[in-house]
Amino acid sequence: MLFGYSTRRKGTSNIVMDFCKGSNAVYNPIEDFEHNGLPPTAKYVVSFGFLRGTANLFQEAARHGKNYLHIDHAYFLAGHNGSDSWYRVTRNGMNMNKVVKRFPADRFMKLFYPHVQIKPWRSNPQGHILVLPPTQPSAWYTQNEGWLDETVKWLKLNTTRPVVVRHKPPVTWCDNKGFPLPPTEIQEKLNQLRPLIRNTTLDEDLANAYCVVAFNSGAVVKATLEGIPVFCTPYCPAQPISFKFADIDNTRMLKIEPDRQGWFNALAYHQFSRQEFKNGTAWNLIREHQ
Repeated sequence: MLFGYSTRRKGTSNIVMDFCKGSNAVYNPIEDFEHNGLPPTAKYVVSFGFLRGTANLFQEAARHGKNYLHIDHAYFLAGHNGSDSWYRVTRNGMNMNKVVKRFPADRFMKLFYPHVQIKPWRSNPQGHILVLPPTQPSAWYTQNEGWLDETVKWLKLNTTRPVVVRHKPPVTWCDNKGFPLPPTEIQEKLNQLRPLIRNTTLDEDLANAYCVVAFNSGAVVKATLEGIPVFCTPYCPAQPISFKFADIDNTRMLKIEPDRQGWFNALAYHQFSRQEFKNGTAWNLIREHQ
């Protein structure tokens, strides 16, 4: 049986409710889990994001051998756009990081291809390495607070290429339990990070990139559409088409185009519209393909 849980925020809780409606799931406030634990009949649990208690929900499900469905921002056409919104759904993980079958091209071609441009695989051996680090909440959730420093240090030891770090402008900062800090503390953290935020756009930073190195950023989808090689961690959706870090300075990899189309097709089967949440299409496709 599937149980859905709120997020302590109206907007994302409503998204979970939509999914529960289409999957005949039981919807509960997250406080019910905190007070009573997981229902004995639960085979799946579902919620949005990993803050305000949902991380504990997912971790508890994993400990008890139950599946969890993590709803979050989409790979294509991301953003909270009301009834026209798209969201990714990942079984037992932060992102889809494996392509275990050959997915049909139908969803990608019909729903997303008209909105994107797939550029030729490109070679830019004189370009910079663009590093996309995790946000602080993502680093907390995965216990990888030192990833950026360790990665930049490794890059400087293994290549002479210029390294450009592009921080995602943060919207929140969480404590060691996954709850946002008080607004005044968040603002202080943001003020400290602000000098590191680049004034350039993502398109500008990608324009002259040799490759992208990412922790879990969804911007790897844009990079791959641009034809740029990606190196990433298993927390990133680009893991199936990622090159090995040992080859970071091997220009031969610029000539080896991964199966981008197969990856795009797989991503399309891991994100769904709110209407597909409500009418059960998302739940049916998840059971069939995930």
